[in-house]
Amino acid sequence: MDAGDSKSLLREISKEYFTISPQAHGQEKNLELKHKPSPSLFYESISFSCNSEISLAESLKIKFPEWIEILGVFEDVEKEYNKRKKQNKFLDFDDLLLNWKKLTLNPKVLKKFSKKWDYVLVDEYQDTNLIQADIVFNISKEHQNILVVGDDAQSIYSFRAANIKNILDFPKVFKKCQVHKLESNYRSSSEIVSLANEVIKDNQYQFSKNLKAIQGGFIKPILVALKTNREEANFIADKIEEALEDGMKASEIAVLFRAASHSQYLEMELNKRGILYELRGGFRFFERAHIKDALAYLRIINNFKDEISWTRALSQFEGIGLVSIKKIYNLVLKSASLEEVLNLEINLKGKASCSWGEFKAILKTLIKNKNISPEKLLRLVTDFYYPYLKAEYTDYKYRKEDLNQLAFFAINYGDLKLFLSEVALQESFILKDKRDKRERIILSTVHQAKGLEWEIVFVINLTNQGFPHPLCVEKEDYEEERRLFYVAITRAKKYLYLIYPAMAYRYGEYKNLEPSDFIKDLNEDLLNYNELAHRNKILSNDQIQYINIENE
Repeated sequence: MDAGDSKSLLREISKEYFTISPQAHGQEKNLELKHKPSPSLFYESISFSCNSEISLAESLKIKFPEWIEILGVFEDVEKEYNKRKKQNKFLDFDDLLLNWKKLTLNPKVLKKFSKKWDYVLVDEYQDTNLIQADIVFNISKEHQNILVVGDDAQSIYSFRAANIKNILDFPKVFKKCQVHKLESNYRSSSEIVSLANEVIKDNQYQFSKNLKAIQGGFIKPILVALKTNREEANFIADKIEEALEDGMKASEIAVLFRAASHSQYLEMELNKRGILYELRGGFRFFERAHIKDALAYLRIINNFKDEISWTRALSQFEGIGLVSIKKIYNLVLKSASLEEVLNLEINLKGKASCSWGEFKAILKTLIKNKNISPEKLLRLVTDFYYPYLKAEYTDYKYRKEDLNQLAFFAINYGDLKLFLSEVALQESFILKDKRDKRERIILSTVHQAKGLEWEIVFVINLTNQGFPHPLCVEKEDYEEERRLFYVAITRAKKYLYLIYPAMAYRYGEYKNLEPSDFIKDLNEDLLNYNELAHRNKILSNDQIQYINIENE
């Protein structure tokens, strides 16, 4: 049974749970939720609990703390999920691991495994979870013929329950093992490799290594400070155009970022200039479901007969299906204004009637405030939309960041029509771009870039609000963020640009941003600087090399 089947089963179970009587579970207040947790939330919390070998309560606190108040619901759904799987003789992927581990605890079965496999080899061992490590130990403990390969400096998947301690504790578990450090780097210039060594050295949890470049020297990585995200986007687009004009293949150019929300300004600038790009690690900004959802409300306010936007917005409300949407929109077509629509009584039943009332209240609030700035309208929409976002998506925190970025972008437009026209223009760029078959540059989250390499790499938004991620404050999380930065740096072969905006617009004003700790603490001799980065750096060496990148 794959993840899709698991979520289908969980959808069925959760639907049943929320439709039976409250007394059946003693969870009266839980059944009054406007938005119920989606099957994806149930699936991920249960799966993470299993793979991390922690309780469901602990899993929920880590993954989805906003839902901890209805822990009982999650526990009941998990219990019923396991019961249904057993009844139907289903196994999901987590069951395969759990049952394999159970088999290795049976002495007779384990003896058979040990005879069958004289040697055990495991690749990417830094990405294993606790169950996988236990399986490896159990099937290898008798003959001790085991080889694991991995790079602890590239352990970046704890959100999938990967545990770096598996590789770090390997010499303690297999006490006679030998540790061979692979320290030759065949990808990057010596300057990039030196920077990578400097970045990772402060991590406490690691096998200390000193990488040596086989490729030889080239130029130092360049630290670039720019005033705003918009200037950051313009700078990168300029450099990409220069590289393409000089004969660089588009596929040898990559822009990396910590979170998908960081790509918005750059995507828009590339669209305007006709620079083709492939986005990895998610959809393009204006193709993302939550962006389209939020914009649907504004489009209804702007043009109340926009059928697509009515369908998109109404679909977020429980009980309103295609039949109800058609009934509502038929009345929209017959009405002279949105206000007239909202004053009509529509014959809907049960939950649909209640949801229609909630939706009308939202639209009335937006109409009342339609003359405020698009930015403030978007923040109103986000407030209304967030409960649905939180219930529907496992990555709702990152999606909310996207909505914040959309609001920051909207400050450039004092008029709703102008703002929506710009959005429509960006959407037309996307349609045109998809029809073009030429080679593309790469835009990617750092997680998606692992294992890949490019001639030129730009790492963007290197502020303490961007990279490390502001939610990663615990020491172990912080060290993983540094490993993620290390991965980003070591994707580059020859040219590496580390870039950050010095300020950003936040809630009505521009505020100064601190450069990321990861770049503030670097040895200045390892980098070149543009003028603003040079001024921002507290230097111990007055003779540091300075280059004016804007005019080079």
